[in-house]
Amino acid sequence: MNSSEQVDVTNTPERRILDLSHIGMQSALSLGRFHYTRVAPGIRKQCHANWLVLQYALRGSHSYYVDGKSLEIRGGQGLRILPGEEYSSRFQKEQRGDLVWLILQVKPLPVGADLGMTETGVKDVFVRLLDGKLPAEFLFGEDLKASIEEVFGAWERRRDPLMQELIRNRIASVVLASALCMEKSEAEEMESQNSRRVGEVMRWLEQNIEMELTVEEMARVAGLSVPHFFREFKRFTGTSPNDFLLQKKVDRAAVRLAEKPPPTVTQIAHELGFSSSQYFSTVFRRYRGMSPTEWRSARSPSSPS
Repeated sequence: MNSSEQVDVTNTPERRILDLSHIGMQSALSLGRFHYTRVAPGIRKQCHANWLVLQYALRGSHSYYVDGKSLEIRGGQGLRILPGEEYSSRFQKEQRGDLVWLILQVKPLPVGADLGMTETGVKDVFVRLLDGKLPAEFLFGEDLKASIEEVFGAWERRRDPLMQELIRNRIASVVLASALCMEKSEAEEMESQNSRRVGEVMRWLEQNIEMELTVEEMARVAGLSVPHFFREFKRFTGTSPNDFLLQKKVDRAAVRLAEKPPPTVTQIAHELGFSSSQYFSTVFRRYRGMSPTEWRSARSPSSPS
């Protein structure tokens, strides 16, 4: 490692960094994690001559300025920062979420076996990770995320030789999986990205089900134009965004109708953002085949079976 570059391993309540040299790793220098529960100051300008930085957004949205380009990664997306590239949050604050980063020593390339791979294997992986022709952003799956979580979970027991081996193995899995993720075709990447965006909107709708939401707002959350979002949402769910939202509202209403003591139909309609109890009853009948009052009566303990 270049003596002018020192790995920052300072931990704070919101930042945890694992010094991988403690378990004998050579190319993998550190694994860090930010857990933001509130808006925080952005990342100051940095540049590493000999390091490759891999960032993984586990949750939330994270904006960066890398070598003159504005980039944003969300949950399930990764970002590669090459040696010599300047990066920072610029004027952006860090939003609530979870971000993990892995720092790799890539200059010079390792000599001999490393990361549990043969000399040829580890060089092939690093050459791909350093390929400037590949996009800086990439998508990663649950297997990579699970490997990251295992490392942090096992770190407190790192004095156990078997746990050290597990950590080294999982770090190698993360590095290898990252290289493989970068080789996805453009079509596969777009498909996966659109699927993830639709999934984010579906979760957002369920969390804000009491609000009167428009397709324009949903498209903004997805980061897509309205026509593109509408088309992709219907392709992945088989229904329109508005129809999906109404179904979820009716599902929530059915749960509320079964509560003891039961809220009134008007109360439920108001809670779920319907303009009137009459409109709520119309929508409920459309999806359940009966009015809210009939639904409640049919499920009352005193009702005949």
